Parts: sequence; structure tokens; C-alpha cells
Amino acid sequence: MPLVARLSRFGTRVFGRWDVASFRCTFVTCNVVGMTVKHRVSEYRRRMRARGLRPVQIWVPDVRSERFAQEAERQADLVARADEQSDDQEFVETVTARWDEE
Repeated sequence: MPLVARLSRFGTRVFGRWDVASFRCTFVTCNVVGMTVKHRVSEYRRRMRARGLRPVQIWVPDVRSERFAQEAERQADLVARADEQSDDQEFVETVTARWDEE
């Protein structure tokens, strides 16, 4: 498959391979001279949006932190002591209707 090149919309060179059997050329944005990280990321995001995808950012707890370990231990202790405080569970069972009775 011969190597072909074209210019991206940012004026940077993008390389790809021409597949003669399928009459397709698959382009890959390469780290070429003059292409900044900003342009590579922008090109990647453009391709992903063209595929119908969108970026999503979520924040999750840092499980490596000491604070997380302390909170996990606190919650584990509460669960371990739950048998000693069975009146809470009895109350929940009293006010909850069974699924098969509805």
C-alpha cells in the first residue's frame, strides 16, 4: 500500500495508506514537524465528532488518597456494626410493602 499525504484543515501534513483492494485511503494524523499538540487533539476530536461521538468528563473519587481510605474504613465499620443496631432494619421492613403483595 503506497503512502499518501494530504493537508489537514490546519495546513499540517496528514499521512495515510491507500488500500487498492477496497479503494480507500485511511489517514492518520501523525506527529509531523509543525503540528502542535493543540492541532493533533483538535483533529482527533473532529474525527470523533464526525463519527457521532462527543467528549464527556467526569470527576471520580481519588482512591489513592488518605481521605478516601479513612472514609472507606469508616463506612466499613458502620456496616460491620449494623447487626448490633437491628432496630433500624426492623423498622424498614415494617413500613415497606412486599413486592408480591402489591
